[in-house]
Amino acid sequence: MLNLMTSTILIFFLISFNTDSLYIRAGVNADEVKKFIALATENGYHDWACFLVKNMPDVDLVNLKALDFIDYFNALKKNLKRVSWHAKITPELFYHYILPHRVSQEPLENFAALYVDTLYEVIRNSKSMRDAVLAINEWVYTKACYEPTERWDQTATATIMRGVGRCEELSILLIKALRTIIIPARHTYTPWWSHTNSNHAWVEVWVDGNWYCIGAGELTELNDTWFMTHTPRTSIIKSLVFGQLLSSSEIVDREGETFTIINVTPNYTNGTWLVVKTLKDNKPQESVSVSINVYNYSALVPCGVKKTDSVGMVCWYVGRSDLFIYAQKDSLCGFYIWRAQDKSEDTIIINLTLHELPDTAFWLRTTRLEKVQIKSRYRPNLKKLKLLRKNHETKINILTEELKLTLHRVDTSLVSIMSKAYARAYELLPYYFDLPESYKQIFIDYFSGLCSKDIVMTDTIGLMKELHAIKYALSFTAPNVPESIIRNYLITPRILSEQLSKWRALVQEKINEAIPELFSPQEFLPTPEKVRIVFDWTQSNITKKKIPEPFGPQMNPGDVLKAHCATELESYVFVVGVLRSIGIPARVKWDYQKIEYWDGNWYEYGFKVQTSEPKKFASFKFFANEKNITQDLKYYEDFSITEFKDVPTRLDLEPVLIDNSLVTSLNSSDYYLITGWRNGFGDVYVRLKKIKPQLDTAKYVLILTLPENIEAGDLVVRNWRTPPTLHKYLRGNTKTLIIIFDESEASRSTIINAQKTLNDFQGKLIFIPVSKELLPPELEVKNYELVRNVNLIKTLGITNFPSIIYLQGPKCLFWTEGLNLELSRLIKHFDS
Repeated sequence: MLNLMTSTILIFFLISFNTDSLYIRAGVNADEVKKFIALATENGYHDWACFLVKNMPDVDLVNLKALDFIDYFNALKKNLKRVSWHAKITPELFYHYILPHRVSQEPLENFAALYVDTLYEVIRNSKSMRDAVLAINEWVYTKACYEPTERWDQTATATIMRGVGRCEELSILLIKALRTIIIPARHTYTPWWSHTNSNHAWVEVWVDGNWYCIGAGELTELNDTWFMTHTPRTSIIKSLVFGQLLSSSEIVDREGETFTIINVTPNYTNGTWLVVKTLKDNKPQESVSVSINVYNYSALVPCGVKKTDSVGMVCWYVGRSDLFIYAQKDSLCGFYIWRAQDKSEDTIIINLTLHELPDTAFWLRTTRLEKVQIKSRYRPNLKKLKLLRKNHETKINILTEELKLTLHRVDTSLVSIMSKAYARAYELLPYYFDLPESYKQIFIDYFSGLCSKDIVMTDTIGLMKELHAIKYALSFTAPNVPESIIRNYLITPRILSEQLSKWRALVQEKINEAIPELFSPQEFLPTPEKVRIVFDWTQSNITKKKIPEPFGPQMNPGDVLKAHCATELESYVFVVGVLRSIGIPARVKWDYQKIEYWDGNWYEYGFKVQTSEPKKFASFKFFANEKNITQDLKYYEDFSITEFKDVPTRLDLEPVLIDNSLVTSLNSSDYYLITGWRNGFGDVYVRLKKIKPQLDTAKYVLILTLPENIEAGDLVVRNWRTPPTLHKYLRGNTKTLIIIFDESEASRSTIINAQKTLNDFQGKLIFIPVSKELLPPELEVKNYELVRNVNLIKTLGITNFPSIIYLQGPKCLFWTEGLNLELSRLIKHFDS
C-alpha cells in the first residue's frame, strides 16, 4: 500500500508543485490549506495531499477543511488494508480514479469518511472485484432511484437522504461508494444523444485490468446495460479524469492543468477517426473553432469543440451518427453534413466562405443497431432488494399525515417545505418552532424558494446568522416592491447553479467594509448608482478566470469573495448576491451576458459597454397540415433559437403567446430558428431559418409539414414486426395500406382528405375500426376490406388514431399516427 505514495507519477507533481500560487488561489483559506498539507505530512499522506490540492478547483480550495480531508485519507487507508485486491491497484489507477474526493460538479462533502465501514461490510464476503462492484451497485439501488431533478448536482449523501437523483447524481453516488472500497471508477457520459432528446451519464469501473460500464443502481451485469444499445450510435462518449494524465493508452479528447477528458467511444463501438480540414482561399486555417453537433432539444448542440492546429486540422474518434460540423473564424464560417459510415478513417474539408448560414434543411440519421445480449450469471435477489429500498423510503419520508395536518394549521407553506426536506425535517422543524416570531416568515420565504435537493443540503449551522442578514437586507429594500419579486429574487439564496451555502452574512460584512455607502437609503444613493458601484468594485477587485473548471460547482458570492477570482458568469452571480445583500432584487439574465435588477421594473446591466439600444422582437406562427399549431408548441421541445458564434449556441428563452403568436425579445443580432421532425428510429429532419429581430417585431410564419425527401422507414413510428393475423394479406411484393381508425375528427378528416388517392390505390386497402366505428358516409372508395380485429390493435400497441401503415410485402414503408392531411402525398411518393 505504501508503494502508492512513492511512484514515479508523483515525481512530476512534486517537482512542478508551486505552493505560492496554490495559496494565492486559496485566498482567505490559505492558512487552512497550509494546515492540511502539514497534517497530511505528519500522518504520512504528504503525496496524497499534494496531488489533491494541486488539482483542486478554486471552489474546493476556499472551502477546504484540513481535518475533514485527514478523515477522508484515513478512510481510504483503512480499506486499502482490508480489501483483497489492493495489490492490483497501480499508482496511476489510485491517484486518478480512487483518491479524488469529487466526481463531477457536486458540492464538497466527506462521503468516504461517513460510509467507510458501512460499505466494507457490504463487500466483506465478495470473492472478486466484479462481485464487489455488483454488491455496491445493489446497495445504491436500495438507497435511491432515478428521478429528473434540477440541472445542478446534489451530493451523494443528499441522494441517499432524498432517495432520488438524476443519472449523473446516481453515478456520483456509485462512484464515491466504489472508490471508498478501493475500486477505480470514473464518470462517463455522452454530452447529447443523437437519436432522441436529453443526454446520459453512467459509471465506468476498472475490474481486473479492464474498464466496464454499469448503470448506477441498475441491476445488471457489467456491460449489459440498456444504454449499450444506444451508445454505438451516439456522436461521442467521454470520461472525466481528475488530474493530468502523464501517459495513457486511451484517446485524450482535451486536457488542462488539473483535468483530463478521455474519449472512450472505442469502448462502445468501432467508430471512425474523423479528420476535419479547414481552408480559406485554398490555404489551411489555424485556430478555427470546429464543433461536431447533433440535434437535441430542438437545437444543433455541440458534442465536441476544438481549435485547428497549424495545418488547419482537428480530429475526433466518433460513433455511428450523422453530424452537423460547423467551423468559424472571425467573420467567416462553413459547415458540413457528415454521414456516419463503417470505415475506420474519413477526412472532410470545410471551406470558410460563408458570412452567414443559408436557410436550409437536411437529414441527420442514426445507425440501426440491435443489442447483443450478454449471458450473465448475475442473479440479484429482487424481492429482498425491493424490500430494502421500501424500508429506506419509509425511513426518509418522515412526514406523517398527522404531522402534515398539524403543520397545515401553523402555516400551509411548512407542509411543502418539510415534505421536500425528507429526513432533514428532523433538524429544520424544531429549529423553526424555536425561532423568534420576527424570523419565522423569513425562514418560510427562504426555504420556499428552494427545491428539494437544496433544502436537504441545507443544515441549521449558521442559519440564524443568514436569516438575520436577510432581515437586514430587507430594511434597505425600496417600498412597493411586489412580494413575489422579494421572495424569488432577494430572499432566496439560489441564484443560478452555484454551490449553495449561507453566503449572505459574509458578503454584507466584507462589502460594508469595502463600500459602506451601498448601505445608505435609496433617497441618498439611487439604485442605478449602487448597481454601477458594485460592478466597478467587482471589476477592480475580482480577477477574471477565462475557463470554467470541469470539476466542482460554480462559486457562490461568498466563494468569490474568499478567492478574489471568478469566471465571468461567477462574477455575475457575485454581483447578484451583493445586490440581494443590500436589499435590491436581482437575477442573472437568460443569456448570461448581463444581470437584471429591480427598480420599479427590470433593468439590465453588464460588464461590457452599456448601450441604450432598445429591445427588438420576433414573433412566430407555426402551421402543420394546414392547421395553426402555434399554441401547442413548446420551446426546447418543438423549436429553439440559436446564435452561431464560435459554436452553435441555443438561447435560453421563454417566448410568450400573444394573439396566437409566440413572441420573444432578442438582442441586436442575427439568429436561426431551428425545428426538426424525428421518426421512430431517431433520424431527424432539421430545418434552419434565419431570423432578424426588429423594433416593431419581425413576424415569421413557418410550415412544419413532413419532409419532402422522405424514404422508406423515415416515417415508421416504431419497429414493425408483422403480426401473424396479417400474413395472409402480405403475399409476395404486394402493396398493402392499413388504416386503423376511430370516430374522431382526426380519423374522419384524414380519410376524407385522401379519398381520391385511396380510390386510385393499386394495392390492398384494409380499414380496421377500433370498435364499432363505420367509415364516413361521404367516403367514396370501392375496393377495400373492412376487417374487425381489436386484438390486432392491442398487439400493435396503438393508442393514437388514425394509425396508417403502408407495407410492401412484409416491409413497412411508413407508419404514421394522428391527423395526417398529407396522406395522399405520402402514398403517391412511395407509389412512384
